[in-house]
Amino acid sequence: MDIRELLMKAFNKDLPISGGMGNSIEEAVILESAGPMNDYLSLEYQVMDLISKGRDVSWELKRQLLVVKDDRKYDKLEVAVKGINGNPMPLRLEYHYYDITQCLNVLRDDNQQNDEEMIKMKLFLDEMLRQTE
Repeated sequence: MDIRELLMKAFNKDLPISGGMGNSIEEAVILESAGPMNDYLSLEYQVMDLISKGRDVSWELKRQLLVVKDDRKYDKLEVAVKGINGNPMPLRLEYHYYDITQCLNVLRDDNQQNDEEMIKMKLFLDEMLRQTE
C-alpha cells in the first residue's frame, strides 16, 4: 500500500501523491501535482500533519533543504518530533523527503511560457511604436 492509499484509508483524504512514507530519499513521497497554484509546500505540510496524526506525535519544521539526486529534486525536511495526547516522548529530529521534481517542472514550464509571452508583448509594443513614428 503506498502513502496515498494509506492516508485515504486512515483519514479519507485523497491527495495527489504516491511513493513511500518519506523516511528516506529512496522512499520519498512523490508530489504528483500541487494544484492550480502549485503550492507544493502546503501539500508537503498537509502530508506531514496526517502522518504525524497517525503516529500520535506533533512536529515542528527546523530546516528545509533542496537535494538533487539522479536528475530528481527533493525537499528534505528536518523536523523536531515530540509526543502528544499523553504519549510522552523526548524531542528528536527526523528527516522526511518529498520528490518535488514534477512541481518544479511545472514552475519551469510556467516561467518559460511567461518569458515567451513577454517577448511577444515586447515585439508587439515595438511594432506599435514604429507605426506611431
